[in-house]
Amino acid sequence: MSPPISGTVLFCPNYRRSLALFPLLIFPLIFLNFLSSAVHSSFVVPIEPDNVFLPPGVRSFRSLLVNQRLSSLYVGSRDHFFRLWLFNVNDTSSAALFAHRSLNVRAEEREECLRLGNSERECDFWVRNIFLRSDNNLLICSSQAMKPQLSLLDGQTLAELDEAKTQIGICSPHDELNTTAVFTEHGNPDGLPALYSGIRTGLSLENHLIYRPPLMRDGREVHPALRTSIYDSNWLNEPQFVASFSVGPHVFFFFRETLSADCYNCPSAGTGKGTTVSRVARICKNDLGGRQVLRQVWTSFVKARLNCSLPGAFHFDRIQAVSRVDESPLSSADSSSNPSASGDTFFYATFTAAEQSALGASAICAFSLRAINQLFDSGLFLEQTVSGSGSWWNPTPADQVPTNRPGTCQSDSHQLTDEELHFAKSHLLMAESVLPFGGLPLLHRHGALFSQIVSDGPDRLGRVVLFIYDFNHHSLLKVFHRLSVVPFSVFLLAIYRIPSTKKLHVMAILPNEYLYLATEEKVSQFRLGQCVLYGSDCVRCARDPYCSWSIARRQCFPTDSSHSGAVGWIVSGTRSTVTFSSPADEVTERCAKYTKTVAVTVFPGDSVHLKCPSEGQMAQWKHNGRKIPSEEETPHFVHSMSGGLVLLNATEAMDGTYECTTEESANSQMPSLAIYSLRVDGADCARPKSVEQFRSAQREWCRRMDTYRSNLSKWESIREANGQGKDLCDKNAEMERRTDSGNFAA
Repeated sequence: MSPPISGTVLFCPNYRRSLALFPLLIFPLIFLNFLSSAVHSSFVVPIEPDNVFLPPGVRSFRSLLVNQRLSSLYVGSRDHFFRLWLFNVNDTSSAALFAHRSLNVRAEEREECLRLGNSERECDFWVRNIFLRSDNNLLICSSQAMKPQLSLLDGQTLAELDEAKTQIGICSPHDELNTTAVFTEHGNPDGLPALYSGIRTGLSLENHLIYRPPLMRDGREVHPALRTSIYDSNWLNEPQFVASFSVGPHVFFFFRETLSADCYNCPSAGTGKGTTVSRVARICKNDLGGRQVLRQVWTSFVKARLNCSLPGAFHFDRIQAVSRVDESPLSSADSSSNPSASGDTFFYATFTAAEQSALGASAICAFSLRAINQLFDSGLFLEQTVSGSGSWWNPTPADQVPTNRPGTCQSDSHQLTDEELHFAKSHLLMAESVLPFGGLPLLHRHGALFSQIVSDGPDRLGRVVLFIYDFNHHSLLKVFHRLSVVPFSVFLLAIYRIPSTKKLHVMAILPNEYLYLATEEKVSQFRLGQCVLYGSDCVRCARDPYCSWSIARRQCFPTDSSHSGAVGWIVSGTRSTVTFSSPADEVTERCAKYTKTVAVTVFPGDSVHLKCPSEGQMAQWKHNGRKIPSEEETPHFVHSMSGGLVLLNATEAMDGTYECTTEESANSQMPSLAIYSLRVDGADCARPKSVEQFRSAQREWCRRMDTYRSNLSKWESIREANGQGKDLCDKNAEMERRTDSGNFAA
């Protein structure tokens, strides 16, 4: 059975004569279609979930956590908490796969909450944060009738292991606030487990904090709470916290904040009061605060601006979401206690342009942990000088920085001198910004709002796959990035249209397997590959790290470990990338070697689109071995922006072989990307025999009849207009005759 025809027949008249008006009629439609393809230049397709968790009467799924050790997905919702099976969230058949815990607010607590002016929704039970301990048990931070509390649950049964305790400063009872928190069992004072949060507290939410609650042992406080200063806006000024991560001896916070004063010479700080900038801050886990100065306040707090911008100083200033990727796939516990063993760590972050920007765009930037630490450990600090004309920031000379520089982890911060602590208190901001990996955004799109991101990888080849949620279009972008190729090896693999029309609250990922999406009404589970959707497109299939192309069956299948070394499969990353200018070249070359000639039959006057998988590179077409010039269009050939070739008003002289290559592959003698054997059926077209020929003749007669009816309608309209004009002229002539007669009589 022959493969499906790649060319799309647009129209098929049944006569040899050229239709002079046809190109003018059909070209705008073709052009708009190709323009849309060029703008998106990606694989856009709707997807359906493999499994859906939709329990009756349960709404507002707001938190997800993956536990691979127990094959469990923890789900927090309004008044409920669930443990689902990672490989089928809809399977609730046994206690080994499913657990449920109802979370109820006592009647008297609800009445008190409502009496204080809170809404019914606010007075419900909400799971805000889920933290996984090394023993597979869970710490749950929740809001019960606007009272935050911390619970310890069994990771398998969800039974309560300890009485819930009221805990201020970890999660907020206010759903609309942007907060973050992270749990770590390594690197804290005395080896005690600790929670770190970025949050707002106070009756009017006036306190903006990076906070660590008191460290406890056997119910007794061992170390008091630690926080940022709440009286100095240079520490934090109206921050919107986005994410936090424990890496080695540090905890990193990503947030955006507004500037509290004008600044005229500090691009790394921002330039105008009220301007929003994105930040990364770092603190030391073993920080104990100062003895007198900075008592119960961080002595190691430092921050820097994150620069995600395009040439021409167009900044994406508003960080929205962050996902962490470790170069070596170690467990989180191992990488936390031994960061040097895990290589570099990358933070993939989504940004949006300022609200007043006319472009309304979003971008993805990747930041290296090594680059961030290098800036904090050896970069220059800014110090502020305030005058009547504004605020001036200047780099602090290196020789004025004390030996115990701010941001350095001390064995005992209580031993820092008052002079060192005063210096740290006034030198929080770095003079330089953190530049993204490669110097530019990995991807940016006009009209998009990238609000969430999750990542998978990297694998042994340094391949990372990102899933980014575009809030404006309710779609998922699937992006491929190879860390080992500098500056860029980024491809937009696909854009998935999500079936639900409800807002996406949170995403989670099971590496190499599934993506989980939580909305207001359900939790959906999707395969990461979606390989079957690539159809007969070898290049797109093989480029996707989750998919492999079967040469014999000419179909796309999920990747298996045996495919990389097996004959008959095309899998990306099986050859050294050194010999290729980009990872796409490897896939393109291998797919092209197995390109089969596609037979296309048309009739005289037909128009057909021959597609070429050039993937954004300049396509070059040949007809019977002779190059078809792309610099200028001809009456019969139109080069599309997506690399295809449109044949208009086919004649028998256009019979033959059409080959598509890229200019680069043509120079390197690589095989063609697409080959078509075009036959213009002029002999049998006048006396149709096959169904296709009869349909062609029918289309021509229908076209002729439509033309006749159109011309007849125009003629009747003109005749009617002329008839009305004749009657009007006759009336005017009669009036003029009578007037002239009257004047003559007078």
